[in-house]
Amino acid sequence: MNIELFAKNLLIRKQALEAVKALETAGVETILLKGVALMEVAPEYSFEREAEDIDVLIKPGMLGRAVRALESADYSRRPSDPCTFEKQGCAVPVDLCEGLWYLTIDGNKTVFD
Repeated sequence: MNIELFAKNLLIRKQALEAVKALETAGVETILLKGVALMEVAPEYSFEREAEDIDVLIKPGMLGRAVRALESADYSRRPSDPCTFEKQGCAVPVDLCEGLWYLTIDGNKTVFD
């Protein structure tokens, strides 16, 4: 059991919940994806692998509102990727995505229904 990895993942989870709260307070619908989502449904995953980022699916059409929400929460855009946000003192970046690449446009619209 890797306690140090678990402790770091707890901090990443806390950061994810704070980022999602900022987004949802601004009216942005969200779904956590990948590593951080796995920590929520299978906490034992927190001992297995370190999350490298926080992937957040946002409802299509809400990118502008999401950007403003994260910037209001002291995140800044990563210059090399306008959908990746970093915050000083936080463990990992937040990646926003408006759709899942393997779904059609119509499929992505139904994810939040």
